[in-house]
Amino acid sequence: MDALGPGRFFWNFPSGGGGGGGRRSRRPKPNSSSSSSGPTGGQHRSPLSEFPLKQAAIASSLALTGDTLAQIRDRLVKLQRARHDGDKEDDTSVLWSDHDWLRSLRMASYGFLLYGPGSYAWYQFLDRCMPKQTFTNCR
Repeated sequence: MDALGPGRFFWNFPSGGGGGGGRRSRRPKPNSSSSSSGPTGGQHRSPLSEFPLKQAAIASSLALTGDTLAQIRDRLVKLQRARHDGDKEDDTSVLWSDHDWLRSLRMASYGFLLYGPGSYAWYQFLDRCMPKQTFTNCR
């Protein structure tokens, strides 16, 4: 899971610590001769810069797509029922006319703010706690 990007806030646990099954690694100590990047002279990164943006954006787009498909499916079912009853309406106007954009925005924000970072933290935790895969424990 290190390919997902480094981080030091609650969604990315430190790589050191117990239970790693041989996956322990040390972080390099800050070099005193490195250039300062802030008023304190250290290389301080804010927690916001460590936000798993890629995972949050993917979760948000999946939630938005899923909600849009669910709404379109509901309208298609209503359209088929209306056709069965004898109503004649334009298909495209019915499919997009009653789209609940506020609901879609809520679902996208849920994916961006909760599900994306939460699943990232969960898989970081599992990656840290599970033993490293070898031939003996994969059979």
